[in-house]
Amino acid sequence: MFTKFADLNTAQVYAKTHSLRQRVCVYITREKVTGQHELLVFEHTPDYPTAGIQVPAGGLEPNETVLDGGLREAFEETGLTNLEPQCYLGSNVHFYGSRKPQVWHFIWLTTAEPRNSWSHLAQEDSEETYTFLHRFAPLQTAGLHYEMDALLPELGQKLGLELVLTHPELRPVVVCYITRGQEILVFSGHPDGGIGVVAGGIEAGETPEEAAMRETLEESGLHVANPVYLGRHEWRFVGVNPFTEQHSKFHEDRFYYHFQILEPRDGWEWLVSDGVNDKGKVFKHRFVRFENAQIDWDMPEFLPRLMQQ
Repeated sequence: MFTKFADLNTAQVYAKTHSLRQRVCVYITREKVTGQHELLVFEHTPDYPTAGIQVPAGGLEPNETVLDGGLREAFEETGLTNLEPQCYLGSNVHFYGSRKPQVWHFIWLTTAEPRNSWSHLAQEDSEETYTFLHRFAPLQTAGLHYEMDALLPELGQKLGLELVLTHPELRPVVVCYITRGQEILVFSGHPDGGIGVVAGGIEAGETPEEAAMRETLEESGLHVANPVYLGRHEWRFVGVNPFTEQHSKFHEDRFYYHFQILEPRDGWEWLVSDGVNDKGKVFKHRFVRFENAQIDWDMPEFLPRLMQQ
């Protein structure tokens, strides 16, 4: 399950006990004259379009404190020296694909940097160099990927803000993992074809959590509650749909949630009650074991997190 720590010592003991690599993730903010809080983010050069939107982060070196590691990574990846430490925000256990989990520690720094954007040549652990394109973005629309947004709500609390995190350029979508023990609910019958899980667009004025519960009801008939946030991922697809043989283009900001349920049925059919493309379609639902789940459209992105619990 999603594991978050508010105490640094507890998080580090957990990492050492489970032999997990520790990384530090740095939120650097500035306050404009207007009072709007901004977060420093970066993207790789156009040669790496799938790298997503990130903040400075990297592995802790031996005997390095989280603050020292954060200041070092911030300097190496941004070139900034005018950084003021604020506080430790928390830690979380980070899962990504099939890689071994890591423990990420999040710290908050502030700056009075006058530039709105710049490029910086950074050297990674592999000794490869990359050009990072830095810019300040409003906290509400930072659009971070790879779970780098995990402690942004805690940062919002420090700033007295209630953050509703969105990415302005992408279609916001929820993806729902509905599980029963070691089984996950999948279905066939979607207009785009393939095997899917409950998913759909977030409506205007709706939180991702509200969208996850609504989409689950509309697409499966299940009443669920207490969504557990798993992570966020930018997903792109441009090409020929392998199931319909039609040219398709998707660019989505996906929010992944987990629901645990007690359901006696192994499978059922459901007439979808809403949705531009889905309304009136019959989805054929069934439970399959995690290891047998063959889910299309890159929707299994965070399934390894559940499989390792």
